[in-house]
Amino acid sequence: MVDKGKGRELPLLSLTPAPSLVLAPSQGEVDVAACRGIARGTLYSPVLRGLLAVDIVETRTATLVQQMAKQLTDMQGWDTASNEIDQIADMDRLLRESHERHLVLKAWLADSKQERKAITTKSAQGRHIITSLQSMYTGMSQFIQFSSTRKVQVQWNAKEYFRHLGKRNFGLQEPFEAYMLQGFPPIELSQYLLPADAARGGVITNPFVITDIKDHIILWFLPRVFTPSRQDAIRKVTDGLKSALSKPKQATGWRTDASYYKSDDNGGVLNVSPAWHAQAHEASLTSGCAYSAG
Repeated sequence: MVDKGKGRELPLLSLTPAPSLVLAPSQGEVDVAACRGIARGTLYSPVLRGLLAVDIVETRTATLVQQMAKQLTDMQGWDTASNEIDQIADMDRLLRESHERHLVLKAWLADSKQERKAITTKSAQGRHIITSLQSMYTGMSQFIQFSSTRKVQVQWNAKEYFRHLGKRNFGLQEPFEAYMLQGFPPIELSQYLLPADAARGGVITNPFVITDIKDHIILWFLPRVFTPSRQDAIRKVTDGLKSALSKPKQATGWRTDASYYKSDDNGGVLNVSPAWHAQAHEASLTSGCAYSAG
């Protein structure tokens, strides 16, 4: 070929294609042209090499992200399972506590049932006592009412007697006793003896009351008010009071000293002290209320 402008001869270009350089992708690498739709070039250029490296990194990164997402999901599942296990443990603890409270409540209900049963029994005993004693009370009240119609009267005032007697007089001062006997003479009960009483050796067997000159009752005399049948009735109906009556007294003194209480074989002790309560308590004696011994 001749360069007409210069007059030089140039070599002609070969029309035969030059051999192309094709590099097969290495094992484990991705065909970039196939993945990205790029026409495979005749040369394995640095651009293709860079694209291949980026694609590998992206692929591995995506795989790693998927694995991490799966691990995160698994961890969340384990957390959920752990929370459920804790909830089950709490429910089990609450169930045990509820069971223990149920047992305590069951025992309390059993005790309460026994107490209600005991109260019901005692109430029935109380009703039986009241019913049994009603007739006896009626008879005794009639007896006491009859005794109040038979009156024996002394000729002095009981309030004056109390005033002269004082609080600490034990009957050991003979001059004082003589003075009291003269100022407040006793009654002669012999004049109140009935013929039937005289036949029994002068023992008064009929009830009566003793009053002072102001009609203040000093003494109730009620012989045979507690008949054997009434004593037996009282003994039977008071069996339910044994537990209360058997409690030991805390206070000690001559009123509770066992030496003053005789056995059943030797009998008991009857302590009669008219106006004992009034003498033991300071109170005005100017009131018009009559003292009555119950």
